[in-house]
Amino acid sequence: MLKLRIYTRFGSNSPAYLDICRDEWDKYEECFDELTPYVDDNDWIEKVTRAKLPYIISLIRQKYNHLIKAVTFGAMCLESFIYDYAANSFSDTYVRKYLDKLELVSKWVVIPRLTTGKDFPRESKAFEDLRRLIKERNDLVHAKSIPSPSEEIEDFIIKTGPKLKKEVEA
Repeated sequence: MLKLRIYTRFGSNSPAYLDICRDEWDKYEECFDELTPYVDDNDWIEKVTRAKLPYIISLIRQKYNHLIKAVTFGAMCLESFIYDYAANSFSDTYVRKYLDKLELVSKWVVIPRLTTGKDFPRESKAFEDLRRLIKERNDLVHAKSIPSPSEEIEDFIIKTGPKLKKEVEA
């Protein structure tokens, strides 16, 4: 008789991380859409009134907060999933001892090769997206602040309009 192998693991967080990632990405896109009327041309910063600036600043902060959560939880989802996949194929002890110390991108190359004998297509868009996600996550998690030349945030934003425009459109 064929023995059925069950691949369910208890305590896997990848589904929850995926849900959070999706929710935060939706909220990020909502903020982006709300900002669009204010930044739809090259001269947008000059056209913003001081009265609207706090609202725009709030939207930019919200958008950035949602982006941080979406990217971070997206990476967490992929890391949790590849761990579960490896632990199902080998054992928790083996994975912790030999595979868990690998960088996330390396895990996605090595673990499928070990389990299936097939390579993750490293020339694919999926692999490129994985590398970009990890880079973005690292940039967000290890971000460095910059000094503000002014105590007044509105003045600082007006002076740094071109850089701010790039942040808004990201």
